[in-house]
Amino acid sequence: MDKFQQVSVSDSETDSNSICKLDEQNKVESSDIWDHFERLNEVLAKCKTCRQYYKIIGTTRNLFSHVRRAHPTLLRAPDLIAKVQSFIVAKRPFESYTQNEQRKIKLDSALIRMIATDLKPFRIVEDLGFQYFVHCLDPQYILPSGYTLKNVLLKNIFEEIRLKLRMILKKIAYCAVAIDRWTSLVNDQYLTITCHFVTSNLEIKSVL
Repeated sequence: MDKFQQVSVSDSETDSNSICKLDEQNKVESSDIWDHFERLNEVLAKCKTCRQYYKIIGTTRNLFSHVRRAHPTLLRAPDLIAKVQSFIVAKRPFESYTQNEQRKIKLDSALIRMIATDLKPFRIVEDLGFQYFVHCLDPQYILPSGYTLKNVLLKNIFEEIRLKLRMILKKIAYCAVAIDRWTSLVNDQYLTITCHFVTSNLEIKSVL
């Protein structure tokens, strides 16, 4: 009887320890998943990779399911990521482009245009695969930060395009204006104004 009771206590302790370890593991996994999602509110989260929206229904299980199904490479072991990062650092030459060097300026401009054209997030420069790809193309080029892309490069290209657009519109006599307004899933409101006109060469053009 004593032996039976002793075994029961031991089993109970083992189960308790297993439950504690499982809870700790779940807490770690729950915190890790937010590396790949942006929490918008209490019930909605946005995937940082594909920008899709997902509901949070008391658990992050559906978020994990999405990452495993759509972005399995995000769940690679940290040691593999460290190896790739160390490879990039090891292969980087001692001399990188200076901020005022023409090659650096040209690549920065091409990068921000790609992001604007393809509607990519600024954090693309933080993606390991993208960093490796750019490094293979030009090891001397150091990617700008997401902050620089948003607050410096984007504003520069916006001003450049705004001036070009003003010159184009000065040359037309008549135009038709279309206004479109919509609201996103997170209640962000947008207003688009499109100008349609015919050039002197009888070409139909539209500018946003």
